[in-house]
Amino acid sequence: MTTSVQKINISEIPSVNKSINYNNEKTNMKLPDDKIYTINMGTEVFKLTGLSFNSDSPNYFTEFFTKNDGKTDLFLDRNSLSFKRIMKHLQGYYLDIVDEDEYSMLLADSIFYGFNKLTTDIKESPYYYANIGGKSFKFLKKLFRRDGDSNNYFQVFSNTINSEIEYRFVNNKLSVVPISSNFVSRSPEYFQMLLDLLSGSTLTLSSDLRDTLIKECKYYRFQNLEQRLINVYRNTNPFSDVAEIKIQLNDINSKGLTSPIEKHMISQLNNHCMTNKTGCKNSSSQNGEDCDNSSNNSSDNENNDNEPERKKRKNNENQRPWDMVRYKRPFIDDVSAELIFQLNPNENSLIFNKYNKIIHMDITGNSLRTFDRAFNAFLSRQGITLNNYKRKFAATKGGKERDHLVLPACISISDLQVNGVQCRNICQLITDSKFNDVVYDVSGKDDKKYSPGLKLHLLKSLWKLGIKDGQIMLIAIKLDSFSGLKEFNKLTEFI
Repeated sequence: MTTSVQKINISEIPSVNKSINYNNEKTNMKLPDDKIYTINMGTEVFKLTGLSFNSDSPNYFTEFFTKNDGKTDLFLDRNSLSFKRIMKHLQGYYLDIVDEDEYSMLLADSIFYGFNKLTTDIKESPYYYANIGGKSFKFLKKLFRRDGDSNNYFQVFSNTINSEIEYRFVNNKLSVVPISSNFVSRSPEYFQMLLDLLSGSTLTLSSDLRDTLIKECKYYRFQNLEQRLINVYRNTNPFSDVAEIKIQLNDINSKGLTSPIEKHMISQLNNHCMTNKTGCKNSSSQNGEDCDNSSNNSSDNENNDNEPERKKRKNNENQRPWDMVRYKRPFIDDVSAELIFQLNPNENSLIFNKYNKIIHMDITGNSLRTFDRAFNAFLSRQGITLNNYKRKFAATKGGKERDHLVLPACISISDLQVNGVQCRNICQLITDSKFNDVVYDVSGKDDKKYSPGLKLHLLKSLWKLGIKDGQIMLIAIKLDSFSGLKEFNKLTEFI
């Protein structure tokens, strides 16, 4: 079990040197260097010269023997093992503390005896001492020199326990429940791996082990190491000449989200993704010949005789493009990059409304909560209220209602796979009579109604997040999906 430490207002703790009255004002209080003094502790007898006691004076012993001139012996009901260690300090030797128990004991006794130099040396030790899951660890404080790692569990515990010990001696509250040493009920094996990584070692980590170590970092507040353990991929998009960073949604730290800085950049992405319209014409054909292969506001077909469609495309080209949300890892990255985040669970889906010819991304379950935690505060600062995109409905008629986050989506530049097959013509897929789902109509927030459409359940997907004029748009980069129960069962593996 973890140590329970009484909560104290450290600012109210008086100075130990001032409150444990060993006549500190009499800084010249010294004992005769060559005189021998006898200290009895239980069955142990210690003999020290005045020179040893004077090495860290004034203290309990210099005051006692000065006040009791001529007396050379003293009985104390204290731990003799601890005093043996303290003798080394008084005799000029380096005091090498072994573990967390010895640290707590020596600190308590150094305060009791008034050895101020020793107290300072112990508190300013270059090591932390802790028992992790039954195994004692002694590790250097300088391992946590990086920004984000320094204000960790051990620093906070050390400061708290030091103040608690001082408080009890100062206020004569030794009868309170004894302070135990620093025990942490976590895995010692995982902690050793963290120390190895902090020391500069390179470890080969499986995905599960990496996730476990990230959780351990969160517990110990090793924030810099946590970010370095997260799987990310950085590159420069050759078509936009913009730096990009790819990361899992659940690994996004909201503090790392930044506002777009390269606004209005003309790129292939911005030319294609202006709205969440499908770009498909009214057609009952299944061959896709009458569909816009880009599926969304493309101007590839310059020979199109449809004037209204041409005007529509021209208007889209004159629109201000979406500004891409950027991200930089806290404590790691100096410069932000355009964010690409990955959604993994198959609880998310793409909704194609055939009647309104619009596309939405339906996020629910754990993904909704993760998305909300990652983006809500940031989007609020951009004037976007994420709650406006939340609905409560049944995914199918007669089903159970649950919370959904329904966001406009553009898929025109995405690499889309449906049922394991590359989909190059989404319009052909939408108009195919085999895909005739009944989907929730998100065009009206209050009226819960359903429309003919197509729903693609997503296995994995990569997205960019665009914002503009208080609005939001999800821009798909890569999608792996399936369309129905039979296709889902094909993906099911035998155990």
